[in-house]
Formats: sequence, C-alpha cells, structure tokens
Amino acid sequence: MTEAMVKRVTEDKKDLLIYECMYHADDEIVCAGISAISFALVNYVSVTCPENARSRIKPGHVSITAKYTKNTEEAFKVALFGLLAIEMSHPTGIKVYENILPQ
Repeated sequence: MTEAMVKRVTEDKKDLLIYECMYHADDEIVCAGISAISFALVNYVSVTCPENARSRIKPGHVSITAKYTKNTEEAFKVALFGLLAIEMSHPTGIKVYENILPQ
C-alpha cells in the first residue's frame, strides 16, 4: 500500500509545507495517478520557488519541502485533493495523511 503525507510544519521560526509519498502500488492506475500528481508538484515548485523549495525523487519515493506561501499552499492542496480522490476510488491502494485542510 502507498502512504502519502501532506502537512504544514511551523516550528523554530520556519513555516514549511511538506509532501511525501512512498509508493509501491500494485494497481497501475494508482501508480500512474500518484506519479502524475507528484511530478506536477515537483515541477511547480522548481519553477515558481526554486530558491525556497527542494525535492528528492527516487524510485517509489518523492519528497518535496517548500517555504509556505499562499501560492505554494494552494499547489499542495491541489496535490492533496488529487491524492484524496485516488484514495476514495482505490481505498486499498493508498492511505493519505494530512494536516492542512480545515477540520
């Protein structure tokens, strides 16, 4: 099962958004969806805030950390909504954890 996390961290005068996805999906549709969302977010932060973001991509693992701005928050939320849509349609293929949506 794939696990994905989208969260906001505010500590030590830092305000960061973090996206992390460790995936090994047995379902090709789940894998393709997660990959598309992940790579879109990587490309977004590398173009819009390259000095305030870093990303690492390895087979089965994507990690993105970006300084909080209203624009990066919106991009991370769009990625989160995509992951949640995959989770709704394939609940045994992915589990999403988040702390950026209002409760």
